[in-house]
Amino acid sequence: TALALLAEMVRATVDPNTISYTAAITACKEAAEWRTALALLATMVQVDVQPDTTSYNVTISSCQEAFVWRTALALLTAMGRTIVEPDTISYSAAISASGNAAEWQTALALLAVMGQATVDPNAFSYTAAISACMSWWTTLALLATMDQVAVQPKTISYNSAISACGKASAWQAALTLLAAIGRAALDPDTISYSAAISACEGAAEWQAALALLAAMVRIIVEPNTITFSAAISACEKA
Repeated sequence: TALALLAEMVRATVDPNTISYTAAITACKEAAEWRTALALLATMVQVDVQPDTTSYNVTISSCQEAFVWRTALALLTAMGRTIVEPDTISYSAAISASGNAAEWQTALALLAVMGQATVDPNAFSYTAAISACMSWWTTLALLATMDQVAVQPKTISYNSAISACGKASAWQAALTLLAAIGRAALDPDTISYSAAISACEGAAEWQAALALLAAMVRIIVEPNTITFSAAISACEKA
């Protein structure tokens, strides 16, 4: 394994470098061993091996996947105290970590800080922030901002916003976003339609829900259990 090889390098008096440690940290991330990844990053500093942006980014992503958002933010802050500059990936991973913990205000604050730090947010940054938001109107505002700054939303960006609308039973906004996916030259997927149908279900708009289900069949988008369950529930509420 990567950790075993790193230990063997030390035993053989071969000094591991930044690449060696980062490879081991990456292996820890893939194995969901965020504590070990964090320990390796700390070891780099102790043995005077300078972590680079990738070293930090992989560790932050490992924390993000483990839902330890405070640690992810601490790492982002630590980068600012070193010669290592956070980049778009650094901030995006921290935003996603905040979103995973339902810390939507922190996620939005980080997105704002990116602009102040002259780090350009990309589609992943905005999508992570959209996914974190608790209010559907904030997700619409973020999508509008993406358009203003010429960042092309992905299908997942729209899906996250549609899901937010669904939680608020804002079915008309959800349908507007579903239509916007096509206008953006993107393909709506099963998640897009399922989220929109769920929005209709929440508002007891059974006819709209069935129309969306029929549209999926026409354009050969495969419905899943969630899709059918939402449509059935919408009919039951009629």
